[in-house]
Amino acid sequence: MNLRMPFQELGLTEDITNKLAEMDIVMPTTVQAKAIPAVLKGLNLLIQSPTGTGKTLAYLAPLADKLDLSSKELQVIILVPSRELATQVVGVAKSFSAGIRVATLIGGANLTRQLEALKQKPLLAVGTPGRVLELIQKKKINGQSIKTIVIDEADKMFSAGFLEDVRDILKATLKTRQVLFISATLPKQLQETVSGLIPSAQFINAGEEGRVPPTITHIYFMCSKEQKIRTLARLIKLYKPNKALVFIQRNEGVASLEKRLKDLGV
Repeated sequence: MNLRMPFQELGLTEDITNKLAEMDIVMPTTVQAKAIPAVLKGLNLLIQSPTGTGKTLAYLAPLADKLDLSSKELQVIILVPSRELATQVVGVAKSFSAGIRVATLIGGANLTRQLEALKQKPLLAVGTPGRVLELIQKKKINGQSIKTIVIDEADKMFSAGFLEDVRDILKATLKTRQVLFISATLPKQLQETVSGLIPSAQFINAGEEGRVPPTITHIYFMCSKEQKIRTLARLIKLYKPNKALVFIQRNEGVASLEKRLKDLGV
């Protein structure tokens, strides 16, 4: 079977495939080719594929295709472990159609604004488990209307202690809803957790080629903690990247790191 077939042959409508083409996405990746038909069928899934292989589109494209745009009910909830991922997923969802009303429901953000967003009758919501559960408990979200729940970055989600919130969210929805677990890694504990939550979940593994896709090269440099920022500045000057992302452990360190790099001429 040739997995790299056009998106329309995977079952997506012409509207969605045209949107993908506008984003210069014409051929599916392995995870997209494997997952899209299964998501369209409404199956419960555990989808594992390395970072950078297109997992977000693998579930968002078919879910966008299945949305009833004439409805005023919330149909899809996508649970994520961080605000940053929520922003990313919302951006991709909105790119499919102006008719897809999307709400962002994240902890630590203005609750009043999020309640106002729910009044606009979104079809799809992206949020962190604690805030979504809070809104369900406040009866601001009707769990009975939810057709699909996605747990993105499930490996990080459960290791960060969100399991009970996810369990309570699932309990607030109908047993007929579809559940998708998305993960870059597949530790044994995650498999056991998913089996306990959704025994019927089928496993899709698109990680046969290894953790890191062939388009990504990993290099690491060792230095003392005190030399980290100076070493980073030297590497930026050496490699001269057109664009680069720097990930750090804590949010509160971003401003000081920015200042130090600027002081070092970056």
